[in-house]
Amino acid sequence: MTISWGSLFLLALKMLKMAKSLKVILAAGSATAYAWLFSWEVAFVLMWAIGIHEMGHVYGMRRCGIPTKGFYFVPFLGGAAIGEAARTEWDDVYVTAMGPTWGLISSLPFIFMWQVTGEVKWAGYSTLILLINLINLLPIMPLDGGRLTKSLVSSGGSTALWIYLFLLCTAGFWFMWVNGLYLFLGLSIIGALEVVAEARRSKSERRPALSSLEWAVTASWFIILAAVLYGIILAFQSVEGAGLVAKVLKST
Repeated sequence: MTISWGSLFLLALKMLKMAKSLKVILAAGSATAYAWLFSWEVAFVLMWAIGIHEMGHVYGMRRCGIPTKGFYFVPFLGGAAIGEAARTEWDDVYVTAMGPTWGLISSLPFIFMWQVTGEVKWAGYSTLILLINLINLLPIMPLDGGRLTKSLVSSGGSTALWIYLFLLCTAGFWFMWVNGLYLFLGLSIIGALEVVAEARRSKSERRPALSSLEWAVTASWFIILAAVLYGIILAFQSVEGAGLVAKVLKST
């Protein structure tokens, strides 16, 4: 059986069209689902937050030279950036961290609208976006926080790195306990155990681990990003309506 190059080209073109159609269908399904649960305005905010977050991952892949097909919205579950596996642990860190970093930036237009108009709903939407990205940083697989923690654990070969990682986790758990984030604390402890097991399995991939400098940058990026997200949410706690997210956090 002989297949011409023209036939292969047409087949590839049809598959590309199908992929684009699938993206549109999933995006429409996600928007409709969120509108059904909340409202069309909230659906737009959620689609914006998820879309910018996933675009951050796609940007990271392209910067690292990782082939990617972009991202897909997944109804009720957020979104997923599709691409080949990272070649190094640092590439994986960069791709992972760019999602919540762009997620943080995606809240800024809503904060600006609140400053300009004084309407509380814009502040509320900004804190909602921040909360979504903060939850995403919990050390639970397959969340971004879990993937970052896995990279830290799998690259913590020396005793010094393991001690630093232990102190880092202890400080994080202490912070959640003192601030009454008991639900997050419980999830983080369970997630941390899962991440350690996943990190041990990932050693079989044999991709280059993080250098000491990359390890420190990863840990700092992780901590600072989580601190900024949480800090801005707390800054809005005195704003009527928008402070609901901070109250929910403190009540967990």
